[in-house]
Order: sequence, then structure tokens, then C-alpha cells
Amino acid sequence: MRTANEGQAEPLPVTTDAKLKSAFGHAADKYTHGIHTGDTSWKPVHDLIKELQAVLPNFGLVDSSYDTGWPNKYKKWTLVGAFQTPAGAMRAVWGQIKAHGAGSVEDPLERYDLTFVSDTLSPRNITGTKEREYLERFIPETREASLSLMLDGVAESLESKGFLKEAEEIDALNNTLEASENRIGPPTSVFRKDELELMSGQARKVLARFFSRDELMKKGQEHDDKLYHEYVDSPRGKKAYDKALKAHPGYNTDKAEANAATEMILEDIGVWLGEKGKSEAEVNLWKSSLKDKILAGIT
Repeated sequence: MRTANEGQAEPLPVTTDAKLKSAFGHAADKYTHGIHTGDTSWKPVHDLIKELQAVLPNFGLVDSSYDTGWPNKYKKWTLVGAFQTPAGAMRAVWGQIKAHGAGSVEDPLERYDLTFVSDTLSPRNITGTKEREYLERFIPETREASLSLMLDGVAESLESKGFLKEAEEIDALNNTLEASENRIGPPTSVFRKDELELMSGQARKVLARFFSRDELMKKGQEHDDKLYHEYVDSPRGKKAYDKALKAHPGYNTDKAEANAATEMILEDIGVWLGEKGKSEAEVNLWKSSLKDKILAGIT
């Protein structure tokens, strides 16, 4: 059975989304009917994984976990793989096996039934860290997608702080990165791999230059302070503070009370920022940035 530690560069199987999902469905069919008896080895699950890997050899197990409640009512196994369409497009496939407890209240997983779901998608839409790391061994453009998502977040953060020029430079780098997908040929070529490594290096240099600037950090603090005082000095801010402190009178001696009061104030700040036209992502960034300042101010 292939796991995430055993991936390696190799030619991708050629198939279509529909054919792959149909073959997976046939492989899983005999395991997803009836009740299985629980044991420490999970033999039916591992037998199912072997049959799925007979369909797609690089369909690797990247994670398994139990339900976090007690008693555990299910266990799940997550797999990902890669293939190529007849037209040459690189595709990813995600799948999950779940053992649903059908045993006793004390031990639901002493007996269980299995379900299997899968989906085919662009490698750029794979979001899990373990899944991406595994797919990078087969589809180098997964590295590009990871880097692109990271750069999007950095640009949004910089823009929300008022650093428009810096955000534009990050966006320009990201646009170049995304354009390279159409400019460079097959994603599995050596040239493609070298290009991605070069772009990744350039991104690291840009980010290091931005975040090593003392003046950038100083401006960021000044911007936070300005927003903080704009809110707390307003009638709305004063009203929100009064309401939160009355609701949690132990704020100056009890940590839990202080945190609860802070959260009440932050919720109102979130609404206030939304009314000022800030996006949900920007609101969350500002709330995170101001939390320590508000907590310190009431204690």
C-alpha cells in the first residue's frame, strides 16, 4: 500500500475524470455494503486502499484520524493521487474512506460500515498541506499553487495595512508566476521544474526584503494605533467598551473575564469595519491585530 512517504516522480496514468471515478466506484462497491467487525488492523480498509491503488498506483494515503469526540464514532482515511487526461491536462484526485461506528455506545467502532467518496479537480484546488506535499512529487505545478496562495495572502495583508506599493509588487510577482503556467510547456519538464524553483527563490527574496524593513513594521504599528484610537475615541467605541465591561465586571482581576470583554469589543469592531467597507479577510486581520492592544487597555 502506497503512503505519502513513498511517492516518486513517474509517468502519470492517462485517463478521464469519469473513467477514474467509475473504476474507483467499482473497486469500493464490495466494501461499502454490510457491516465489518472492528479490529486493530482495519483489514477491510487496507484491502480497499489496495484495490483503489490497483486502479491508480499513485493514489497515496496522506492522513488518517479518529472522530475527536468520545467515544469515537468514526475514523477516516484521506488519499490523493494524480493523473493526466488524454488531452494532456494534469489532474488531481482526492478521496476519503470513513468507517462509521455501528457497535455499542461504549465502543461504536467494534462494528462499522464503510463509505468512500472521491472527487477529481485541478491540482491548484488541493488545499491540504499534506495533500499538496504528496502531489508535488507528481505534479510540480502544485508547488506553484501553494506559493500563489501564500502570495495572495501576503498581498492582501499588506494592502489592508496601507502598503499599496508593496502589495502591487507582490501581486506582480504572483501574476508572473501564474502566467508561467501557459508560457513554459509541460509541467513535468525539467525546464518547468527549474522555472518554479527560480520563481520560488524570487518570492522568498521579495518577502525577506519587505519583512526585514524596520520602517515597514513601524508604519504598520502606526496604522494600527490610528485605527485603534479612531474607534475607542468615538461615541460608538466608548459605548461598546462600557457595555463589555459592565457585562464582565471582573475584567481587571480575572483573565477569563478580561478575554470575554475583549471578544465583545472585537465583535463590535468587526461590525464597524464591515460598515466601512472592509472585506471579511480584512476584518479578521484587523481584529487579530487589535486584540492584544484592547486586552492590555482594559487590564
